Amino acid sequence: MKHQTPKPDRVANCRPGRRLARLFVAAVLLGGPMMAQLPVISGTGVVNAAKFTPSDFPASAVVAGSLVTILGANLGSSTPVSATSFPLPTQLGGTDVLINGTAACPLLYVSSQQINCQLPADLSGDRIQLTLRTRDQDQLRISAPVTVSLASANFGFFTMNGNGRGPAVALNQVGSGQYRQNGPIFTAKPGQVMVMYGTGLGATDPLVPAGQPSGGFIPAVNQPLVFVGGVAAQVQYGGRAPGFAGVDQIQFVVPSNAPAGCAVPVRLRVQDRIHNQSVDSNIATIAIHASGSTCVDAVETIAPGSHGTIVMVSGLGHLGSGQSQTSTAVQNNGPGGPGNGAGTGAGPVGFGPHPGIPPHAFGYGFQSGRGNGPDVLVARFVKFSGLADIGVPPAAADSCNVYFQGPRANPDLFLGAAQFLDAGVLTLTTPKSPLTVLPDTVAGLGVLYAEPLPEPLGAGTYNVSGAGGLDVGPFGPVSLSVPSLLGVSTTLSDGATISQSTPLNLAWTGGNSNDLVLIYGRSYKLAATVQPPVADAEQFRSMAFVCSITAGSGQFAVPTYVLQQLPTGQLSLTVTHMPGADRISRFQASGLSLGGVFRWLNTVTYPNLTLGP
Repeated sequence: MKHQTPKPDRVANCRPGRRLARLFVAAVLLGGPMMAQLPVISGTGVVNAAKFTPSDFPASAVVAGSLVTILGANLGSSTPVSATSFPLPTQLGGTDVLINGTAACPLLYVSSQQINCQLPADLSGDRIQLTLRTRDQDQLRISAPVTVSLASANFGFFTMNGNGRGPAVALNQVGSGQYRQNGPIFTAKPGQVMVMYGTGLGATDPLVPAGQPSGGFIPAVNQPLVFVGGVAAQVQYGGRAPGFAGVDQIQFVVPSNAPAGCAVPVRLRVQDRIHNQSVDSNIATIAIHASGSTCVDAVETIAPGSHGTIVMVSGLGHLGSGQSQTSTAVQNNGPGGPGNGAGTGAGPVGFGPHPGIPPHAFGYGFQSGRGNGPDVLVARFVKFSGLADIGVPPAAADSCNVYFQGPRANPDLFLGAAQFLDAGVLTLTTPKSPLTVLPDTVAGLGVLYAEPLPEPLGAGTYNVSGAGGLDVGPFGPVSLSVPSLLGVSTTLSDGATISQSTPLNLAWTGGNSNDLVLIYGRSYKLAATVQPPVADAEQFRSMAFVCSITAGSGQFAVPTYVLQQLPTGQLSLTVTHMPGADRISRFQASGLSLGGVFRWLNTVTYPNLTLGP
């Protein structure tokens, strides 16, 4: 099939050129005037401009001819400057970047703390050195050089939020030469052609000079593999995107057996011939529905609007078999389990320890010192606009997502303004007793709901009603059936070493066969002077993953391609059992444009593990 570059005027609201240009200036870090200070390049701040993996993490090498982002201080003027024409300039706003002392890095964007440029296409070797020069009133200032690893290929997908994670810059082909931005409403369907964008495929034949746009479809020498929800896709094209400098275009067919969901992971694999190894991209997500209709997800609504979420959470702070309460990694944590949940510094609409668990499920942590114990009902009613970041885990499909997290960071946020809504008093009826949950206004967060369950969550029927409040009308009773809860049978002792070269096997019993099991792991890049285990590991940078599978499978092996993207060192692991989309109870209420969901989850944690080579 002929590959095409989508045109902005083909389909309403589809402007790929504008979206790609926005990615080059996304996440701008505002800074003050240079004030005659030397430019400083962060030691780990030269990264793939789409992938954003720090240079001291696995799979972080940059690629000749690709776009890179340089982070630091005093890199340029306090007023950001962008290139406006081709060829890209080698000096912008008084700043230029030299590679190995002589070769220029054509510039797309310069600000005081971030630069985007395109590496020369003819670089060789396995390392390069970058030096940055600024000019202020004709005075030249030169940064200390920074050395980074060079690969022949290391691809990164552009994402809608410009941070290397979450919904991809992805287009559904809807007709000959016609495209529409993929998303929760305009989903892709099996057999449909899709176009995604990124950078880092490596050399092309013929070579495209840096700073110049590709004059047509020029394929990469190393053709990639693409996996959609873990299923290999037919790749129709992998090479430069016509009309862009350093941007790669991937065109593929959604596999017939690809999973459906609002956040189906897409991964690209390409061969790095310099280091003689296969390298995986960051994982971006797309929305898929069998008929191309609005996607259905088991965890959270991710389209802009107002919605409600009521969750009965069980197992907070419950340790997996082999883990000890006396472990350093679980000491000094507040009520509710490791990390005290809200202590992650998550934004008000973020999740806590992993997707699916609201942060206030653990108690409000440092906000109020309040703990709710291992079994709790939590709810939030929120109106928001903007884009999803990580969004939600994929539907159960034997698939995984991997993403970077900074110190205290929580990526599971919705970008844009959020308003928490008052739904009045909630009443829960359990198999044994009732529970009244009052709206609680928490400083810095808004109106939230959290109360300990009157008894541990167990099999049976639960009902919830809302009396209605200032923002949300009455609803219910809404009924929800809870099955026998999952029991994780895998034993992992304190400090047990998990090898990156061997799949991590987990097994369990119980639950309905179509329930979801989410496996969430997080590996921390500890400071060189810090010895694991560390109780407060979230002060450090990390890579996290979440894998999904149906409970009926009884087991799951976390793939090596996931483990190999994580830094070695301290590792925590959480296994969560929750209902699939067909077993969640949904409700409508005035003030909730997207309605609401009533669900449950049960979790167990292995906080003290070690990830080794």
